[in-house]
Amino acid sequence: MTVASYVRTLPELGRDDIDEAGGKGANLGELTRAGLAVPAGFVVLTGAYRAFVEANGLGSSILKQAATTDDDTLDRRAAEIQGLFGGPLPEDVAAEIRSAYADLG
Repeated sequence: MTVASYVRTLPELGRDDIDEAGGKGANLGELTRAGLAVPAGFVVLTGAYRAFVEANGLGSSILKQAATTDDDTLDRRAAEIQGLFGGPLPEDVAAEIRSAYADLG
């Protein structure tokens, strides 16, 4: 069984990591690899989001709110989805983020 990784440091990231680190994270990784002066940092990966959604049972609620083509209710539905994100962060995700933060010094 592999252990999930929810964070990666900037030097570990590059342009091939956009799907899990986002454009900004992947680009900061590229800049770091190129030797440019980028402050030390880490990226919380999309797996952390998925773990949060699963742990809080939000998947079906998000999909239900997002399943609209009516522009008049889009802002309201987006706000309702945002309101779903008040639950606890899974401890394994939180522990990995705390560890990465501590490693920054």
